[in-house]
Amino acid sequence: MNKLRPLLVKNIAVDMTAMCDVAMLLLCFFIFTGRFKQWEPMKINMPVAAPRIYEPNDNVAIIYLATNRAMFQILDNNVRQQTLLAIGRKYHIKFSADEQTEFLNSPIIGAPICQLKQYDSQYMDWAIRPDRPGIPYDGNDCQLSDWILESRRAQQQLNNLPLRIIIKADKDLEYPFLKRIIAILQNQQVNHFSLLTASNNRDI
Repeated sequence: MNKLRPLLVKNIAVDMTAMCDVAMLLLCFFIFTGRFKQWEPMKINMPVAAPRIYEPNDNVAIIYLATNRAMFQILDNNVRQQTLLAIGRKYHIKFSADEQTEFLNSPIIGAPICQLKQYDSQYMDWAIRPDRPGIPYDGNDCQLSDWILESRRAQQQLNNLPLRIIIKADKDLEYPFLKRIIAILQNQQVNHFSLLTASNNRDI
């Protein structure tokens, strides 16, 4: 009589080491290449157009326009710092090393030069998020023009490249306001600039 042989149970195991490595690499890739949406001090509903104009990542300054307020952003930190020092010399305001750091941590310039330190010091306080009054852009105290001019000079000195200007304006903005901002650019011989828009299927 034949004896029944015990079934041999094979140990079936899947080595997940390689898959975990791949997952970790993908996670690191998305973290390092992703760009988080930046907090902005005022809500802007951009006009819809196709094809959509994207924000470049370098050699760029952005003018934000909404509700009769103008704000300014310089993306390159070195250009931002040199621009701040030039503005300080023009308006006879000194910025300490700590105040320069606060300015660099507060990427959007949204207040008159006399109030800039106050708003920069509050930028990182998530509980406050003060409503910035905007940069003066009209009359004899046209500080926006000075910010644009000094940032263009700093860009040329540091990178030997022209600064590209982008306007991010609200779709309900009154035309005379936009016309005044364009006149500021044209007075500096800046006749090439971009208008940032949103696509039909995505809101910014």
